Amino acid sequence: MDFYAGIDFGTSGARIAIIDAEERLLLEASDRFSNPSDQLVDWATIWQETLFQLLKQIPDDYRQGIKAIAINGTSSTVLLCDGAGQSITAPLLYNDARGKAELESLRQFFAGRPSAIASGRDTVLSATSSLVKLLWWQRQPFFAKSKYFCTRRIGWDFCCMVS
Repeated sequence: MDFYAGIDFGTSGARIAIIDAEERLLLEASDRFSNPSDQLVDWATIWQETLFQLLKQIPDDYRQGIKAIAINGTSSTVLLCDGAGQSITAPLLYNDARGKAELESLRQFFAGRPSAIASGRDTVLSATSSLVKLLWWQRQPFFAKSKYFCTRRIGWDFCCMVS
């Protein structure tokens, strides 16, 4: 039998649901992050541990029949990884605005472009956008170790090579 999993990572925890081919809900489980308010939290490890805890809750017969997995998460949380997929620095969460100094160069970039080419400018011209965070990270000494940039714009569905 075919099964499908949906996993959602939010700001305070994660959830999983398993459905069958007729879209019947077969399993729902959730887990809260261990200490989401602490600024010194190792988010990458907590996300990984939470994912593994959720996966352990899937019975073997469902797990063996999973044909597809969809992952969703909080917009604009970003993670910088090395070639092995390990994070090389703490992720920048959705509300992190430390890259705001990069906004002016982006405004200048879009100013000379026709609106058809710059159609995404309203989305990225924010101090908390994923692109601004990537530009800020490029100025950091550890960036040379990076291989992948992953954003949770819609899940971890967008990872690209950066070096």
